[in-house]
Amino acid sequence: MKPIQIITSRCVVLPMENIDTDQIIPARFLKVITKNGLGQWLFADWRYDRDGAPRSDFVLNQPESAGAQVLVAGDNFGCGSSREHAPWALLDHGFRAVVSTSIADIFRSNALKNGLLPVVIDPETHRRLTAHPGATVTIDLEACTITLPDQTCTSFPIDAFARNCMLRGTDELGFLLAQEEAIAAYQEAIALSSRHPNLLASLGHAYALAGRREPALALLEELTTRSKETYVPAFSMAIIYVGLGEKNRVFEWLERAYVERSNILTRLNLLPAFDGGPSRVRKTPTWTRRACTMATFVATVTPSTAKSVCPSASTS
Repeated sequence: MKPIQIITSRCVVLPMENIDTDQIIPARFLKVITKNGLGQWLFADWRYDRDGAPRSDFVLNQPESAGAQVLVAGDNFGCGSSREHAPWALLDHGFRAVVSTSIADIFRSNALKNGLLPVVIDPETHRRLTAHPGATVTIDLEACTITLPDQTCTSFPIDAFARNCMLRGTDELGFLLAQEEAIAAYQEAIALSSRHPNLLASLGHAYALAGRREPALALLEELTTRSKETYVPAFSMAIIYVGLGEKNRVFEWLERAYVERSNILTRLNLLPAFDGGPSRVRKTPTWTRRACTMATFVATVTPSTAKSVCPSASTS
């Protein structure tokens, strides 16, 4: 994955709203086993006529679009199915960033993991860009800003870990594999701590994210066996299941953590391990009610983190 620090490029404007992944790259082009060459089928149904000839009125077929690295799209870009081929096709065509007022969650996640920068901006800045196709902008990932031709500068949000990976030109797996020395030191700390459950859980989470499923499952089994003889926090089990992507088990163990009155539940918004998955947990009525109950329960101890989960939590 190529690192991104600063992108300075002309913009290609595609102002339609709700452009879904099947429009980005139609399903009939998904049978390949390589990312290379997908760019030629980007927006294929709009870009070519029935005979396969380029449509001269489509923006990507116009000479001024050649070499542009920034796509400015309408609201809710990348909605629809979760195909990873969509960011692959955009990257293969030469785009490094997509700018919109909103970008679909799954597409945004796939884009970040593959080196395509999703930039969400305010409606007024977006309106100015769509009104001036071909304008040159500068996107600074280090500063999280986009600068327009008149030097107007606006910021955009991005997950801190994803930003770090993109600046370095690595993905999640590459980042974890580069931590072998740190993992070895952590394993030594576990041995010295008599294999404390929380340390085992963190290591299991790291193994799972690195694709090392077997050692992650082995640590789960060890914690399960130990739980029959001594106390093992339910949250320790939950965090390994987060890494494994087993959402139902995550729910199950977070429910048990709630029963245990685990005060760590009030800090889910602050735990990077729970980005993406548990946000769905927090959006469910049952979880919101229980999280708020727990937040209120510990508000006198940790009022700021209680508010992070439940803004209505009483700290009086």
